[in-house]
Amino acid sequence: MHTTRYHLIVDVSAANGNISNSDAIKTFLVDMAAATDMSVLAGPLVAEGIPENPGITGFVIVDFSHISVHTFTKYGEAMIDVFSCKPYDQEKVRALCRKTFGTETSEMREKLVWWGE
Repeated sequence: MHTTRYHLIVDVSAANGNISNSDAIKTFLVDMAAATDMSVLAGPLVAEGIPENPGITGFVIVDFSHISVHTFTKYGEAMIDVFSCKPYDQEKVRALCRKTFGTETSEMREKLVWWGE
């Protein structure tokens, strides 16, 4: 018997200034855990990129797996990854991405990866 897994990857272009704000990224990660009904076990851990590749990377370890975000300020992009062994409301993930990164006027691409029986 295998564990069922749910994995949503969201890429945002033309993101707002939150992609360069470490506090906004920390808040996003905590809010995403709450939106998916998961508890934060560790984190959020957030680090700024190097001058040649500016942006922010952050993640939280949650009770059912992890949530991460990588931003690229040079290109106005954010890449979000929500991986879980339990189902979660994927529309809440999309809505929080739109709210946090101002994507009403930008593009949001996503990939749903699902393994299960």
